[in-house]
Amino acid sequence: MKRFLVPLVFLSALAMLFGSCILDPEKKPPVVPPDETYKSLKEKDHVLYNFQMAYNNRNIDRYRHILDQDTQTFIFVFSPEDYNADPPKTPQDWGLVKELEVTGKMFKQGGTDPITSISLTLTYAAGDIGWEETTPPAGHETERWYQKMVSYDLTVKTISGNTFFAIDLPSLYVIRYSHNSELSSEPADSVWQIVQWYDLGSAQ
Repeated sequence: MKRFLVPLVFLSALAMLFGSCILDPEKKPPVVPPDETYKSLKEKDHVLYNFQMAYNNRNIDRYRHILDQDTQTFIFVFSPEDYNADPPKTPQDWGLVKELEVTGKMFKQGGTDPITSISLTLTYAAGDIGWEETTPPAGHETERWYQKMVSYDLTVKTISGNTFFAIDLPSLYVIRYSHNSELSSEPADSVWQIVQWYDLGSAQ
């Protein structure tokens, strides 16, 4: 068995290859206790809870529901250390369609060395004060956006026995209250979803 230390950003590249992303020495318990079920996205704190559940269950439908469905607004941003490298290790960012495509391939166990298990643990920093309100970008001034920094530990195993893992790497998540047509046809049934995601763990 081979073991590789990688950040979450690398797993995106890994998923494209096979199928074609949190800071604190004194950690609190994981965001998601074991043997729990998905929760209502009417609560901000349930977003990352469901995010971790969807990843570990490799459930692309649940994962899709956690992401803001506005293809012009949602963005996943790679680490500046990676996209500013010479040559660049990653693109600077990508949108909703690419994020779902890449993650879907990783979940589906395709390719020459299929992924057989994913274990993702998100951890809040000690002294966490909850979601911090942040200024929305131009065109969204009437909306309320919130952000939170968390750390992630990730282990991915493949059918050949390879293990890829990341330990205690940071990500910044930004959420907003928005309507998801896949969940309901009623605009009143809006939910909290991830609209921006910054993976800050370098691929070095």
